[in-house]
Amino acid sequence: MELVCRIHEAGSISHAARRLGMSQPSLTAALNRIEKAVGGRLFVRGKRGITPTDLGLFLLERAKPLVEEVKALTAAVRRRAESGEREVLRIALAPTPYLGDFLTTLETRMRISATVEFGFTDLLARLNSGTLDAAVLGYAPELRVELGPGLRMRHLVETEPCWVAMSGRHPLAGSSQLRLEDLAEQDWAAPPGGDFDGTTAAFESACREAGFVPRVRYRMADSAAITQLLVRTEAVIVAQPTCRCPDGVVAIPLKDAPLSFRSTFVWRPETLSNGDSIFELLVRAYDAVIDNNDGYRLWWDANPWAHLDPAWKHDDHAHV
Repeated sequence: MELVCRIHEAGSISHAARRLGMSQPSLTAALNRIEKAVGGRLFVRGKRGITPTDLGLFLLERAKPLVEEVKALTAAVRRRAESGEREVLRIALAPTPYLGDFLTTLETRMRISATVEFGFTDLLARLNSGTLDAAVLGYAPELRVELGPGLRMRHLVETEPCWVAMSGRHPLAGSSQLRLEDLAEQDWAAPPGGDFDGTTAAFESACREAGFVPRVRYRMADSAAITQLLVRTEAVIVAQPTCRCPDGVVAIPLKDAPLSFRSTFVWRPETLSNGDSIFELLVRAYDAVIDNNDGYRLWWDANPWAHLDPAWKHDDHAHV
């Protein structure tokens, strides 16, 4: 990905090769391998240099932030090597918009580095066995989560209303809110992991109550592919109200919140004595993304029952 970005910045293969300290044939061969791997041409060569194709622009838009994140990670690893060993937290996380802020704050404020994985399956068993220290679980409230002996739990969000995301060109994109039944004739994309965290069953049940069976046409695990799908089609997908919508995608509330989501922090006190302090960092990170979409902060402040943990300081509704 960095090679593609550097080629684009240089404007030509020859300029990029000189900047990278490579021969032009070697860089051309590397680019050919990348294009073969992604399944299409990334640049068009011309007399005045190179121009990215539509596929190239799609890759560059997503690759540049990742390259910067890798650089930041490399710098963080270097700082850690220079300052000595830190405590390492083994944690599993549901994909969430506040993940980056949480991990950054964990590193800077508590001097804890994290080894992170994603998913839901077998997490409680792994917490019980000691191969994980903690997990942030995202799941449908209807799903029963039974803790093993010795585990502690705090709900970050008791109930978060689900919204829907779609292309900004979708005929319904200008709506201030939608009823679930308004989407009966739409093509749906299934969010990753729904079969394990109870959200697929909850979604299908809510649709049946709204009088229709959802037409789920797309099932994919890659978030970048889902984003491209939403931009280029009229598919819709269940989304979190804190999601950061990329250009060309909008998130819209569902009237009366027929679908909801719960976020819970679970940890082993015997291996993670500062679990409550880490939970406070999760609260701060979540609070920072509540304003990502217009309207969610109003819902949040009007429904304190949805976030009952004392860390949210309901007495004065102060933002953490």
